[in-house]
Amino acid sequence: DAALEAFYTAGQFSKFDAAVKQPLTHAMCFEDKLNSYHNLVRYLTASGKSEEALETCLSVLKKLGEEIAPNADIKSLLAEASCVKQMIRNSSIDDMLDLPKLKDSHKIAKISFLSTAIRCSFEMNQVLFAIIICRMVKLSLQHGLHSISADAFSLYGALLTCPTLSDFDEAYKMGRLALMAIDRLNAFRMKPNVFLTFYGAIAH
Repeated sequence: DAALEAFYTAGQFSKFDAAVKQPLTHAMCFEDKLNSYHNLVRYLTASGKSEEALETCLSVLKKLGEEIAPNADIKSLLAEASCVKQMIRNSSIDDMLDLPKLKDSHKIAKISFLSTAIRCSFEMNQVLFAIIICRMVKLSLQHGLHSISADAFSLYGALLTCPTLSDFDEAYKMGRLALMAIDRLNAFRMKPNVFLTFYGAIAH
């Protein structure tokens, strides 16, 4: 992993490409491949291969038990959004902030790859982008909060301002939750994303 990081940082992508295949081929178990998959997706994204990066994320997520159909339609999105809406309907911001921290390494890997998949899917498939956001919020509410959850909450709030879902009160609630989660979860690396989403898409 240290060698891969060095090659990536130095922009030596030909060496990176050769080195990343070794752990993916020879690792004893799937969990041992996760860091290499993260590095591979970063490399693919930096190389302008967003579609391949997204395919890799979805493949890893499927192996982690989080299957998302790449050709999902608006009906699937509405079902996902409805499920999240039911989960948060009777929960206050304080209720959600008091949820336990996510500690399961398997589920931390899930939310990490979901977050990566969001960045890859944004320009290519808006429906898939929205479904991934819903999955991140569901995972956070069902299994515990992670620093990435702050970003997920703000993105879900922005999603609720779209004409298809159009729930501005709930959007603002989720935006405030995201802002408060930054401090509660020590999610300071998420602060730029959350601020951009909240002030650019929710509270404008």
